[in-house]
Amino acid sequence: MVRRTIALSVLVEVPRIKGSRFVARLAPVSDVAAARAFVADVHERFPDATHHAAAWRFGPDERHADDDGEVGGTAGPPLLARLDGQSLEGVVMVVSRWYGGTKLGKGGLVRAYGGAASAAVAEATIVEERVRTRVSVRCAHALVGPLEGVAGRFEGETVVDWQPPPTMHVDVPVEHAAALLDALRERAAGRVEVVQAPQGYNNA
Repeated sequence: MVRRTIALSVLVEVPRIKGSRFVARLAPVSDVAAARAFVADVHERFPDATHHAAAWRFGPDERHADDDGEVGGTAGPPLLARLDGQSLEGVVMVVSRWYGGTKLGKGGLVRAYGGAASAAVAEATIVEERVRTRVSVRCAHALVGPLEGVAGRFEGETVVDWQPPPTMHVDVPVEHAAALLDALRERAAGRVEVVQAPQGYNNA
């Protein structure tokens, strides 16, 4: 499974619109907690801004948009629409507005926030990356080596916690996770304890 995301954070300031200043920030983030922390940091660092509209996306079913006090639907949703349009995942966007003294109206706000968001996306370096997940098993010390070999066949990257009994943590492409766990159990003749498995895996 491959997802589209961005390589590095982006900051773009667009030309002022009727005196209002708009600054867009777009960043890669690992999860919703990191996205919330990014938004909170922008609020903290720029308390003088009138609004900090925000959106994040971690796939089609994990999306969020916040108008932060602007007229409903005029700020956060235009940001999210730009993320949806590029199918970006694992990203958060904040567009900060400093009010310039002239109201923009609903249509003007949608165009202003959407334009700032589009400018940020245009500046970003979009990359495609494999989606990985972590599986973890506990096993006897003597099994660690053989099981690392099995993990390698599934493109797994292994870290071992040697605190007895050893626990193997394997970061693996999500599409290989279930098959990897089955192969680990088969190689160990069932003598492994599955500590972390992908959602829906049958651990019976």
